[in-house]
Amino acid sequence: MTDPKPKRPSKSAHKKRDWLRKYGSKERVEFVTELPCATCDRKPDEVKNQNSHISSGGTGFKSGYLNIIPQCFTCHNEMGNGILTFLRAKDLYPEDLYEMAREIEIAWQNHRERSRNE
Repeated sequence: MTDPKPKRPSKSAHKKRDWLRKYGSKERVEFVTELPCATCDRKPDEVKNQNSHISSGGTGFKSGYLNIIPQCFTCHNEMGNGILTFLRAKDLYPEDLYEMAREIEIAWQNHRERSRNE
């Protein structure tokens, strides 16, 4: 008798695992998406903001929370065409983005703490 072929996880299971590996928490993603764009200050009611990685570790690498900022679609696309050119145009430095990410993480931790105490 042959062993049955192991069942492969569904595509949706892979998508969910990949999403969790990238972002970790649906609540945190929603929290960051509600913030104004970190690079142009557009409000979420003007345009849907996205969670954007400041730098990429490559495919399959988990990005830490200190590497994620909210960005509007326009800024996200412009940054994707070349981060240094984008930052020069916005008069920003990479350190500025990482500082924003640290501030967002502190705000997220405070938000979680308040939610737990309610």
